[in-house]
Amino acid sequence: MGPILIMKIKYSIQFITRYELALVKSLIKKVDPQAFVSISETAEVLGNFRRS
Repeated sequence: MGPILIMKIKYSIQFITRYELALVKSLIKKVDPQAFVSISETAEVLGNFRRS
């Protein structure tokens, strides 16, 4: 067996509208320019979801 690497990682999953995307991206760059961010479109939502 090779070496074991244990890291504590903080992460957050957020769902925003496309209209909020530009603001959120600029805030992330201000807070942490080195942040890893993955952005994808949602094709379907299941469960207790209420559109506001």
